[in-house]
Amino acid sequence: MKMIDMDAESIVRKKLELLPVIKKIVPADRTKDSVLVDVYTDKRIPVQIISFDQAFPGVIEQKIKRQGDTDVYRYKIITAPYISKLSAEVCKRNGVGYVDYSGNCLISFENIYISDTGHKSLFPKKDKIPQNMLKITSHVTSGIIREILKDLSISWKLQKLSETVGCSIGMVAKVKEYLCNQGWAEMGKEGLRITDPAGILDAWCESYKIPKEKVINAYSLLSVSEFEKAFSELIGRKGYSGCLTGFAGGARYAPVVRYSKVHLWLYRKDVSGFMENMQIKQVDSGANISIYIAEEDDIFIDRREINDSIVASPVQVYLDLMQLKGRGEEMAEVILSKEILNDKR
Repeated sequence: MKMIDMDAESIVRKKLELLPVIKKIVPADRTKDSVLVDVYTDKRIPVQIISFDQAFPGVIEQKIKRQGDTDVYRYKIITAPYISKLSAEVCKRNGVGYVDYSGNCLISFENIYISDTGHKSLFPKKDKIPQNMLKITSHVTSGIIREILKDLSISWKLQKLSETVGCSIGMVAKVKEYLCNQGWAEMGKEGLRITDPAGILDAWCESYKIPKEKVINAYSLLSVSEFEKAFSELIGRKGYSGCLTGFAGGARYAPVVRYSKVHLWLYRKDVSGFMENMQIKQVDSGANISIYIAEEDDIFIDRREINDSIVASPVQVYLDLMQLKGRGEEMAEVILSKEILNDKR
């Protein structure tokens, strides 16, 4: 299948003409990026078919807002090579239909309803950066996003963000474009501002997974509280790069779950010395300590000292808790609300 064989009007036409209730579809007018048609059932229904090369959620949202409800062609149908789940949600939330060239669609107006979802994209993006932007190996991107999630009240100038994170302004610009395209941020006169931090974190959790080879399960004779105290004292005394995460980190922000296993991050170069000093041994079963091995500094951005404990940032703790499922997700949601969204109610 070639994209050139399936223009916006014809792909929508093929879907609508499947319904016996549709008597005819008559072209009415064209604009730069849309086709206006009249759909006839027992009455005339004006429809606007809007074409996108790439239907990013943020771009769709902006387009809908700009057009408003002033058009005669009240029902709108978005077309693109592929409509992602996020883009589909934007369409549904705004009462807009969609049809993509990969087979997905939702058309719902008057007494007409067509839905077909779950098809994978037949047109993978040439630029792989957006697909990999939130993976655990994307350390520069991770650093940029962590920095702007520290304080959601701040609007960032791209040059300032580049200098703060210590990366190229070109990389910052790519992250900015990605976040805005997804509808998670907007670029205004004051700079880049996050508008949907929960959306960022939801997507991040989908691609975030700590590889098994970067996890050491170990056993300590110390109780949880004794181990955590000794850990923070050793980190301070030896200058190791480390911090508590998982339930141990989450308990410092929101003590809503009891736990019996300590999760922590350590820089790779510090692991052997740490295990020797803490007198812990790697085990295949019965572990009460899980050491996550960090290769880069982004993991430690915004780590904090809370009640004499060295703790990963709320963002990092949230990501790690969401991998623990069940009670981990419960604690993560509290941290998201209280520490990241700053809802102190």
